[in-house]
Amino acid sequence: MSIPIDTILSNIDQMVFTDAAKYLVANKIFDIAQKGYEKIKVILRVKWELHHYAIVPNKQEALILEELGKHPDYRTVASLIPKHRYIDIIRTGLLVKNYIEKGDEPSKIRSKEIKLMVVRRIDGITLTKIIHLTTTPYFGLVLRYLWRQKQSGYTESQLLEEFDSIITEWDADQYLPVKSNYTVTQIKRFCTKNLLAERRKFFLMGMNVAAEKIESALAQLKSIRAFSNGGYSVTTSREEDEYTHDTRIEVIVRKKQILDKILDDANLG
Repeated sequence: MSIPIDTILSNIDQMVFTDAAKYLVANKIFDIAQKGYEKIKVILRVKWELHHYAIVPNKQEALILEELGKHPDYRTVASLIPKHRYIDIIRTGLLVKNYIEKGDEPSKIRSKEIKLMVVRRIDGITLTKIIHLTTTPYFGLVLRYLWRQKQSGYTESQLLEEFDSIITEWDADQYLPVKSNYTVTQIKRFCTKNLLAERRKFFLMGMNVAAEKIESALAQLKSIRAFSNGGYSVTTSREEDEYTHDTRIEVIVRKKQILDKILDDANLG
């Protein structure tokens, strides 16, 4: 005997997508395209979108989110940690980034609406941190860091743990976009504050004059063994644009772990 449509709708109303799908399968409701089941299809679609993106996108955003599956940053995440439970939130973050870059009033309003929708979700704080990180210049730095860890021998599960630890700790005190008017003392103070707090990781970025000041600050801290005494390693990436000749520096300071020593010993062997 078939279950009345109203009963089905009532039963799945408060369920998350996966539970709603299991309920339908358990009750042998497979063909939701059949006449009379249109409401089930609509509800499932909304639950699917909330499950993957933490928002219900409008028609235009749905197309954009689908296209963002081809974005280099999303594809890099998918290649490094394809099984991350919130991988599609990266697309939501890239959507928000698009709105931020547009900067017009409708985009600002929609960006705020999306952030409010996300923070109200289960694990809203974590989802919000992922979206915020995705919108910053540091997201590329984090991806390059994870890629280097993969090259050094990290497994997918270890990369998942690394990414989650970055998200868990992510806040404004974890990264410093160094400007040209910053002093070397300010940069050293930022590093020292994070070293004393025993942060697992923190990041710096700067261009041209700012890049030179970062290098000077790091050299001074290294001269007093501030990093090594605290068990930290410093990875510096320096790039020069062949056309503009702008110099860009990215720095990752991270607490060494037992795994690092094991991998170092294996590489030496």
